Amino acid sequence: MSIPTVWSLAGISNGGLGAYSIGLRQAWRFSAVIAMAGAPGWHQYAGGSPSSVERALLAQVSGFDLARNAHNTDFRFYHGRTDTGPMRPHYVEEFEALLQRKNIPYKNRWYDAGHDILYIVERREKLFEDLTRVVRNPHPAQIKMVTSDFRANRQHWLEVTRFDGYPALAEIDGKIEDSTLSIKSKGASALRIYAQDLPLSPNRELKLQINGEAVFEGKRDALGHRVNVVHQNGKWRLAYPETSTLEKKPGLSGPLTDGYYEPAVHVYGSQNESTRSLLEQSATKAARGWPLWLWFFSQPVVADSELSEAQIKNNNIVLYGTPDDNIVLKDRFQATDPDHT
Repeated sequence: MSIPTVWSLAGISNGGLGAYSIGLRQAWRFSAVIAMAGAPGWHQYAGGSPSSVERALLAQVSGFDLARNAHNTDFRFYHGRTDTGPMRPHYVEEFEALLQRKNIPYKNRWYDAGHDILYIVERREKLFEDLTRVVRNPHPAQIKMVTSDFRANRQHWLEVTRFDGYPALAEIDGKIEDSTLSIKSKGASALRIYAQDLPLSPNRELKLQINGEAVFEGKRDALGHRVNVVHQNGKWRLAYPETSTLEKKPGLSGPLTDGYYEPAVHVYGSQNESTRSLLEQSATKAARGWPLWLWFFSQPVVADSELSEAQIKNNNIVLYGTPDDNIVLKDRFQATDPDHT
């Protein structure tokens, strides 16, 4: 049994946006999450009208879409009614209405103030004194989680190891009643259960059911420290998920922002005059950070005809366009499929 921990995450303004995002992606790691004067969703802060593809990618890292992960975390948010900045009060009102519809627990407070609410929320650090008494329960009997992100695919004793329709969000619920562990999985085809973190003694009898199917029955310690289950041939069973080189999996998955963890060169296709300008604009935008921008951050942008062997050797290469637009893509296709046209 691990020791219950007190570990809070708090942020204001852009930090508030980060608290919504990080705090709800990784909710199980925190005893409390406090978002102040932030936008709950990246789709809100990005503005405009994101396409369906952009909206799906933003959902992977957006607190607005990951709110159900807060069920076992003391989740709080604070906002000013007269905030005139990019963190619009109606964004938070939309989020609060969502929480109420979904019966997701939260604590919040509105202030007759603008954007700078840090000191009235902290109350001369009394808030942080209060948070020292909020203890994370590492062994909850019930888990409600949503994710399509292999960097944030765990909540307490339950983890997603394969998704059905990446990047569509998967929803997984787990609940222990008496000696039965019932899991409902929608959008996930493989799971990992950290048996040592279940609120059951090792010698306790355990029945495991997934989507109503009986998967295991026996002593809890027979499962070891962790166990893998997969959905194959229409049934759930104890097994490791099969691997494929063309499948999203841990370490090869995204989300799109994973591209900023290592050096990269953005290579736009220059072979087609009708698409060259658009591809160069897209590459330039992504090289400054996505979905918005990253301060003091810029990666190289080059045309496909200018890409060097040294750049290929020392960087991840992000390619823009089709094989008809981008000579690098065209060369790769011809190398692996000489009959490709």
